[in-house]
Amino acid sequence: MPKQDIRPFIQEGLKKLDQNEYQASLETFGKARGVNPEHPVPYFFISLIHLILNQIPEVQEILQQGIEKDPENNLGKNLQALLKFREGKPEDGLALLKKTGMAEHPRIQALFLYEIEKAFMRELQ
Repeated sequence: MPKQDIRPFIQEGLKKLDQNEYQASLETFGKARGVNPEHPVPYFFISLIHLILNQIPEVQEILQQGIEKDPENNLGKNLQALLKFREGKPEDGLALLKKTGMAEHPRIQALFLYEIEKAFMRELQ
């Protein structure tokens, strides 16, 4: 049986994410993952939502699954860098960022800026 196209699920999930409908977005990306469990992108966006919701154990598990499917994917690498910031390891996060560059998705950019600012504010205190 051929794999179903997950693009409609990804588009719908992104739309819901842009509307801050996190649970609906998680469900939609979960459907994409169910349709094609070997595609890394649903894992990465599920990880992003858990990161937004500060659900770190979920991020760690799902992000690792996505990275196993595509270790060179920049979205996955940037999410790894964000996770390092959330884990209180800003030096590791910055080191990863130097390798991957800034992600293009505005949500990820905003999270990076927030985490970098927090890290530097801690240093000033």
